[in-house]
Amino acid sequence: MLELESGLRGVGSGFAVPLVGVEVAAEVRGAASRVRLTQRYRNDEAQPIEAVYVFPLDEGAALCGFEATVGERHIVGRIAERDDAFEQYDDALMAGHGAFLLDQERPNVFTASVGNLPPGAEAAITLTYVAELAREGDALRFLLPTTVAPRYVPLDHEVEIGQPGDERVNPPLAAALPYRLTLSVSVEQPGGVKAVSSPSHGIRVEHDGPRALVTLGGEDAAMDRDFVLLIEPSMRQAAGGVTEVGADGAITAAVTLLPAFEQSARPAEVIFVLDCSGSMAGDSIDQAKRALRLCLRQMTAADAFNVVGFGSGFVALFERPRRWDHPAFEEADRWVESLDAHMGGTEILAPLQAVLTLPVDTDRQRVVVLLTDGEVSNEDQVIALAAEHRSTTRLFAFGIGAGPSEHLVRGVARAGGGAAEFIAPGERIEPKVLRQFARLTSPRLEHLTLLPDDLASAPRELPAVYAGEAITVYVRGRGVPPVLTLMAEGLGTQMVVLPAPTPGALLSTLWARATLRDLEEGVAGGSAQTGRRDASRRRKVCDLALAYGLASSATSFVAVEERAPGERTTEAAELRRVPVALTHGWGGDAVQPLQPRMPMPTPMPMAELPAGMVAFCASAPPPPARGRARRRGEPLHLQLLMAQLPDGAFEWADVVALAQPEDEAAAELEVVCLDPRVKATFLALALLRVRCRAARVEWQLAAAKAETWLRDVAGADGMRIEGHEALDWFEAHLR
Repeated sequence: MLELESGLRGVGSGFAVPLVGVEVAAEVRGAASRVRLTQRYRNDEAQPIEAVYVFPLDEGAALCGFEATVGERHIVGRIAERDDAFEQYDDALMAGHGAFLLDQERPNVFTASVGNLPPGAEAAITLTYVAELAREGDALRFLLPTTVAPRYVPLDHEVEIGQPGDERVNPPLAAALPYRLTLSVSVEQPGGVKAVSSPSHGIRVEHDGPRALVTLGGEDAAMDRDFVLLIEPSMRQAAGGVTEVGADGAITAAVTLLPAFEQSARPAEVIFVLDCSGSMAGDSIDQAKRALRLCLRQMTAADAFNVVGFGSGFVALFERPRRWDHPAFEEADRWVESLDAHMGGTEILAPLQAVLTLPVDTDRQRVVVLLTDGEVSNEDQVIALAAEHRSTTRLFAFGIGAGPSEHLVRGVARAGGGAAEFIAPGERIEPKVLRQFARLTSPRLEHLTLLPDDLASAPRELPAVYAGEAITVYVRGRGVPPVLTLMAEGLGTQMVVLPAPTPGALLSTLWARATLRDLEEGVAGGSAQTGRRDASRRRKVCDLALAYGLASSATSFVAVEERAPGERTTEAAELRRVPVALTHGWGGDAVQPLQPRMPMPTPMPMAELPAGMVAFCASAPPPPARGRARRRGEPLHLQLLMAQLPDGAFEWADVVALAQPEDEAAAELEVVCLDPRVKATFLALALLRVRCRAARVEWQLAAAKAETWLRDVAGADGMRIEGHEALDWFEAHLR
C-alpha cells in the first residue's frame, strides 16, 4: 500500500477493479478538437456494485455528450441541475434500475458513477467533448490528461470540501492497475501537417495528404502521465475567422487576432515563486530550477528581482527585490541551485499573498513568475487572489511535471493577465522559458475592443496580446457582420473579414464554454455583494449550461437504464472507488510519508519576514560550470544562450567551441585585433543572426543584452572594423 500524506489513500487488492479500459478517439481540425472518450466497466464480483471513478479532462473542455451502453441497450444521458441529476440517479438505484452519473468537481476533474452493475455484467460510458487547442510557438498542443495527481488540501480548506479524504479531487491510488489507455488522433490542418511529435509517449504517425493519423507506439499505455501531442501546421497562423449558424439562426464566429504593433518596454521587477513542496521531488524540481536559472540569465541591469521558495512555509532570497547585477545574479544562481523539494505541503496562497502585497515600484512593472505542479485543492482561491491584484501585477506560470494541474496553472495566468507554459518530462525547457520571458519583459497590447460591441464575446474581457502572438475570441449574435473591427490604444484599427457561415454547433459550444469559465472564475463583473452575487452567477451558470447541454459546476449528466421487474437489483450495491495511478515522477516516485502539513503562515510583506525566513546562501554550492563542448542534438542558439555571461558578453573559447567545425571563418577571426570578449560577443551575435534565424523570437532578448554590453564596453570606435559595422563584418565572414 502506498503511504501518502494525510488526505490521500492507497488501496490494496481486496476487490477487483471494475474499470477495465479507456479508449479515446479524437479529431483535430485546425485549432479545435472533438474527443470521444469511452470507459469500459465490468463487475467480476458476486454482488452488484456502484463504481465511482475520478478522472481528468482538458481544463478547457466543453463536455457536451454522455451516453451509456449495457449489452444491447443504448442510453443517451441528459443534462440536469447537479442536485436534480443526483436525485434521479439515486432514485433509480433505490428502484433497482441501472444508472449513470457524470459530475464536474473542477473544470479539469470529473467523477463518473456507474450504479447497480450486476454480477458478471459489463457497461460502457462514452463522453464527448470539444476543446480549443493551446498554441506553443508555431505548434498546437493537444492534451489528454490521464490521471489525477494527489492534491494537497490546506487545513482551512477541508471544511469547505465537506467530504472525507477530499474524495472529489483525491481518488484512491494503486501501484498497479489492470486498465490501460488506447488512443487514436486524426489530425487535419489547412495547408497540411508539417510535423507531429509527442514528448510524453512513443507514437506512430501515418500521413495521408493534409491529414495525419496518430496512434500509440505500443498497443496501449499506462495511465500515469498526460498524453501530449504537438502539431505543427504547414501554414503559419494568420488573422481571420470561421463562422457557423445554428438551428436557432444565431451566428457564432471564432475570430483569431494577430495585431502588429510596437511599444517601448519598461524595466521589470520580477519575483520568482518556486514550488519546493514534496510533490516536486525528482525531475520536477530539477526542471523548475533549470527554468528559473535560465530566466535569471535573461535579466538586465534595468531590472530588479527576488526569488521565493515555498512549501508548508516560504523563504525569500532577499528582504526586498534587488537590482539585477552580476553579484546579485551569482548569489541567486547559487541559492536556486541549492534548493530542493523538501518543504512539505503545497501552500501556494501564503507566498503569493506576501509577494502581491509588497509596495509597488513605480519605475518598474511588477511581474510574478510561479513555477509549480499546481497540485492543490484550493485552486479557486489562488485564481481569485491573482485576479484581485491584476491591476498592479502580471502573473505568469510554468506547469511542471507529467501531470500538473492545468486548471490552476492556466487559471492564475488568465486571472493575472499573463501566460502559461507547460514543461513535461522529455520536453526542451529552453524554448518555453525564452518564449515566456520574452512575454513578461516585453510590451503588450491591452484594452482591446472588437466592434460592433453589441455582440456577446467570450471571453468577455479580451486578453492582452503580446507581439507576434495570436488570441482567439468567440462572438455570438443574430447579426454578426462580415467585417469586424479591432481597436486598441497604440494600434489604431484593424479589420477582420469573416467568411459566410456554415451550419454547425461546434463554435457555439466553445463560446458557451468560454462564457461559463468567465462566470465560474468571477471575471464577468457585477455587484460587490458577495453572497448574492455568487448565487446570481451560479444561476447564470446553470441556465447557460442547461441551454447548451454542458456539464458545469452547477449541472451534471444523468442516464437511467430502465429495467423490467425481473431484472431489477434487489440487494444494495457495494461501493467501489476506482483507483488511479500515481502520476509518473510525482514526489520523485517516493512512497514514504511526506512532511506533515503545517498551518498556513500569516502573510507578511517580504521586508518584514523574520531573519530566519530570509535565505542565507554563503554556504550554497557554486553553480555547475558551463560546458564548453557542443551538446549533441541541442540547437545552436540554445547552447549559445547558455554560454552567455550574465552581463551579456561571451568568452572566446566558449563561442569557438560551438561554431561548426567546417566553418573556417572562426579561425580567420583570430587575426581581428579586438579584446577577446568583444570579439567573442560579435561572433556569437553573427552566429545567431546567420545560423539561427528561424529561432529569432527565442534569442532576441539575449542578443539585445549582448549589443548593450558591446556599446557600453567597446564604444563607438569598437563597433567598427576596417570602416565597416563590426557585426556586418562578422556576418560576412560566416557566409
